[in-house]
Amino acid sequence: MIGVTGKVQAFAMADDFLRQNETSDAAMKGATWMRHRLSDGQAEKLYQLGYQEEDVKDLTKLTATAHLNFQWNRKQIERLLGV
Repeated sequence: MIGVTGKVQAFAMADDFLRQNETSDAAMKGATWMRHRLSDGQAEKLYQLGYQEEDVKDLTKLTATAHLNFQWNRKQIERLLGV
């Protein structure tokens, strides 16, 4: 079941899930990847979605992934939020 909560509650729930399910080895491996500069492929996809170079120049792979997933799922997210 999907519920609508505030941003703080969503982050708290995600944090709880990770604390219960994530191993420290996996967390360290993922932490390194998150800080890498976005890939050329990610940048190209963001440009296709209307992002400008100044919008993507400082993004990491993690933040670029978040932007892409949001854009690809925007209609569903907005529908669920009643926007």
